[in-house]
Amino acid sequence: MTQSPARGKRAKMNGDAPGLYEQEQAELDVQAEEAELDAIAAPPVEDVQYLDTEDEDELRTIISNLDDTVEVMLAIPEWKVTGPDGKDRVVRVIIRSLTGLERSQFLQMMKNTNFDMTKMYTDLAILTARHPRTKELLFKAADRGMLNKKMGRALERIAMKSADISGLSEKALEEMKKN
Repeated sequence: MTQSPARGKRAKMNGDAPGLYEQEQAELDVQAEEAELDAIAAPPVEDVQYLDTEDEDELRTIISNLDDTVEVMLAIPEWKVTGPDGKDRVVRVIIRSLTGLERSQFLQMMKNTNFDMTKMYTDLAILTARHPRTKELLFKAADRGMLNKKMGRALERIAMKSADISGLSEKALEEMKKN
């Protein structure tokens, strides 16, 4: 008495290469495992709770008092300093998101027909890089020349993180470069 193949599996057919069934089954198993992992990795769909206010004055006050600033500590591995113990120390800066005014001014500058490419990364660094302890702006407009003499990758690292947290996509920056 022969048993029928398990449901969802096909029996070996004449002419099948040895191990074809096993390969096919292994592929199905991998696909099932990946689907399970995707289900686990995907965050659960949460019900979003929305704020309900009495009127526009209350909502305006709430928005006015929100701290929506994004700050990220960024290591700049291209910039290293040898400490007193002889070990290299990597420079870190805080990158703070652009305010609405700063962002619009930056975008306006990018659209300017006399746009100077050498200013894009440096301007983002000047506008957003801050001291890790004091959180004060690190660079001034007068530092543009000095920054342009530093490793381009380091300056790009700051600019890209700034663009990311300020809602300026890399695609948008590339478009600005082209224009």
